[in-house]
Amino acid sequence: MNRLFLLFVFVLMAIAVVSAQNYDPATTKVALVPIINDSADPWQELKDKQKAEGAKYLVEALTTRGFVLINGEEVNKAITKLGIDFNDDEQRTRANLFKVGGECGATLVFFVIIVESKQTTNNSLFTQRTNGFATVKLTLVDANKQEAIFNAVKLQGRSTGSGIIVGKGSERQVVAVRNTIDDILKPWLKAYPAKKG
Repeated sequence: MNRLFLLFVFVLMAIAVVSAQNYDPATTKVALVPIINDSADPWQELKDKQKAEGAKYLVEALTTRGFVLINGEEVNKAITKLGIDFNDDEQRTRANLFKVGGECGATLVFFVIIVESKQTTNNSLFTQRTNGFATVKLTLVDANKQEAIFNAVKLQGRSTGSGIIVGKGSERQVVAVRNTIDDILKPWLKAYPAKKG
């Protein structure tokens, strides 16, 4: 199943979602559960950069559209108070995301898991191209309605560029996380145009 077909499926799914659920960003509070990186990459520095890039994208995508982001510390306090450990695969449930939303007063709760990350290189006579890949699983729930908007949607995305950091992977793998999250959310975000200025 190729990537274009998957994107087409996401577009159709998002159209149905948007038609059923539309939010006023100015009054919609959003909680971002800290991103989990489950990839087998041995370089913790790379994994941390990927998590930071994914979080940065979500903050930018939501705040430029006027959504109200709950402070990360408040989200972490809610998770701690509830005794939830999202590093435990069995606790990564919609029910727990609903609880997080309820505890910190969020309508929408985002949860992203980086499942896999890798890179390949293509060499030609004059150039070397590095391809970074990231497989991401994204869940977005409405905690008030106790419904999933995206239920563990999984997609592999990539980023291509020149240059390689020997042994430690590539910045392309970091950008690939951003691109993959964007690919998943883009159809849903279309209902909420980014504000200029």
